[in-house]
Amino acid sequence: MYKEIELAELDKLTKDGAVIVDVREQEELEAGVIPGMVHWPLSEFDAYKNQCPSDKEIVFYCRSGRRSITACEQAEQWTEKQLYSLKGGYLGYTEGA
Repeated sequence: MYKEIELAELDKLTKDGAVIVDVREQEELEAGVIPGMVHWPLSEFDAYKNQCPSDKEIVFYCRSGRRSITACEQAEQWTEKQLYSLKGGYLGYTEGA
């Protein structure tokens, strides 16, 4: 099961060791990234299945929050850990930063 989170929750999760995963495509990264993220583009998402940590929670984000929900739904098959989707995605992050 995944949960949508607000930007305010992101800091606590990362301090607790959660992994931040950007699922945007390579060309979208030019707009900027959330520091400390790893990049698993949604178009190649299945290729990262073996990199999915089994011991850490994961926060997925995209441009606006829709593709990160898709990523959560797919990753639910890979891990028992809690998964999160950053509501508003990178746009919400830049507006709130």
